[in-house]
Amino acid sequence: MRILRLTNSYDTDPAIAVEANKATLCDQMLTEATGEPVETIARIIWPAPKLPDLIGKWLDRYQPDLVYLVVSSYWFTYVSAPARVQRSFGPLGKPISQAGLKIAATPWLAHNAPFRLMRRATLGVIGGTTWFTPEEVNESMETCIRRILAHEGAALAVRGPRTPHSSVGSAKSIRWAEDRRQAVHFRTKELCARLHIPYFGWDTAKAAQEDPDAYQGDMVHGTESTHKKLAEEEAELLLRAWHAAKLSSV
Repeated sequence: MRILRLTNSYDTDPAIAVEANKATLCDQMLTEATGEPVETIARIIWPAPKLPDLIGKWLDRYQPDLVYLVVSSYWFTYVSAPARVQRSFGPLGKPISQAGLKIAATPWLAHNAPFRLMRRATLGVIGGTTWFTPEEVNESMETCIRRILAHEGAALAVRGPRTPHSSVGSAKSIRWAEDRRQAVHFRTKELCARLHIPYFGWDTAKAAQEDPDAYQGDMVHGTESTHKKLAEEEAELLLRAWHAAKLSSV
């Protein structure tokens, strides 16, 4: 079984050992359940206008049996100062934005309370914005889903946005993030139901601040226990898609 995993940085997180990563655990569960060896090709996606064409190229190149599409709430609920800089200054702001993102992706710098305090202070001074709006993500994901369905031979499973990420952490900002998350979740859930695509999502969800033991110090990436739980959910979803594909081919 060859799986094209269109995912986020969870699956390449250097803070989690490969054998404890949810992608590895999920593959092991799928092998045990189906008796088939699993080959996974992971690609980190970003809902920019070029994504559907990029997915089309990956489908042609890898010819997967199963495509797993993860809709990430980080794209449209996480308020980011680098996003504000890049949006305000365009190409001139890109190097500054990328430097900020590099710091945020470095565990020994970002996974601690002083960094979170500095992040809130920066947002208070220069402001922030999300990388995308819910409407932009909905449009991108529908286009991507239809592109995948048009590729013969590849089954599809979709996971909806999981966490209302709040870089500020206030009750008001969490409610705002959850409203946006639900706007994408319910739209994607309805689309998948209409197109008969196996979907997994959360009608209500907890922010990282409400379940701190489940997250690393950056309050974005999950701990090993979260990876294990997600692996179980992913394996169940992918098995549904696998069985549905088997039945449709009979």
